[in-house]
Amino acid sequence: MRGYMGKFLERIMEISRLISSGNYPNREQLAEKLGVDKRTITRYIAWMKNQLNAPIEFNRKKNGYIFTRPFDLFPDGLSSDQVLTLFLLNKVSKQLWDNDTKLSPEKIISRVKNYIDEKIITGVEDKASRINFRIGKPRVFDSNTYSHLLEALFENYQCKISYFSMSSGPSERVIEPYHLINIRGDWYVIAYCHKRKEVRTFALSRINKIKVLKQPFTVRDDFNIDEYLAYSFVIERGERKYKVRIRFAPEVAWLIGERIWHSSQSIEKLDDGSLILQMELSGLNEVKRWVLSFGEYARVLQPPELIDMVANTVERIDKLYKSSG
Repeated sequence: MRGYMGKFLERIMEISRLISSGNYPNREQLAEKLGVDKRTITRYIAWMKNQLNAPIEFNRKKNGYIFTRPFDLFPDGLSSDQVLTLFLLNKVSKQLWDNDTKLSPEKIISRVKNYIDEKIITGVEDKASRINFRIGKPRVFDSNTYSHLLEALFENYQCKISYFSMSSGPSERVIEPYHLINIRGDWYVIAYCHKRKEVRTFALSRINKIKVLKQPFTVRDDFNIDEYLAYSFVIERGERKYKVRIRFAPEVAWLIGERIWHSSQSIEKLDDGSLILQMELSGLNEVKRWVLSFGEYARVLQPPELIDMVANTVERIDKLYKSSG
């Protein structure tokens, strides 16, 4: 099964090609060619009219669809920079989906090439070969999980999942997918959970089974993805907000100062070359692990809860190494 979005784009291009042939294909013929039902064809035709302003009309005498004027999916052509962007997106996608060709847009690109001058393709392929990405290997998950979630997300269908939670173990849940997000190479779905009666975050790597239910839902009016993740250091959300203050030694202060670690951050530079990073976060486990990665060069100043978490972890590490001889 290819990715839901990939299938959608391929079908739109195929419908455009078949109608452009001048053979007046009807719903039944298009459905048979694409391997879908007639209602799906009706939705695709409506989408092309509304989103692409495609001049599609049904000719009753010919019993089929026709473009009333010339129609091109790429009316202004594609510049070499736009084609390069497409090739680079393909490189990124291969890493995001761990080179799973079922989810890669490679087949879409091969079709798009039919609309592009060969000289542009040759030049772009050379440029793309000199640019690469290393965004980290994603956690392993079934490609069907991603495809099913896309379908549920775009059609507003509920899903039934078997999920493993780090805190409560395995469980069966019905969720309503609101948002799919990739953070640092890992995929998560933000969804309303019927079991917990609130919006939760689910890692795709921990979804063992998934079934798309044909039960529609409506996204809550008060949901906003930016607000939902506003106080997350990465993806973790807690029940309350904390003012986090961390002092970094001069040896690593330059590293801290050259990046935006969180949208709420402020930096205070001190005379000895060290600095204090301040952020407002709602979860402390992710920032705890981050602080520990700097070893003796980072010291938590606030809140007391984070100080205790880091100190307890350091104490356990110390005991581990001392006991190992």
